Amino acid sequence: MSEVPQEPKKKKFSALKSEIPSPLKPPPGCSFHTRCPHAFARCKTERPALRKVAPGRLSACH
Repeated sequence: MSEVPQEPKKKKFSALKSEIPSPLKPPPGCSFHTRCPHAFARCKTERPALRKVAPGRLSACH
């Protein structure tokens, strides 16, 4: 039944659960490490480089 339209898969997103850091005194390293559930030690000290991950898409993550 490939002719029947399929519902596109929807991605689930969850809200970040902490305070936004002050723009006047941002944290060292990655700006999001205080709120990121995937952050590790390197994120606290080293700012990740911005790199192309897809056409028209950039990401800054270790």
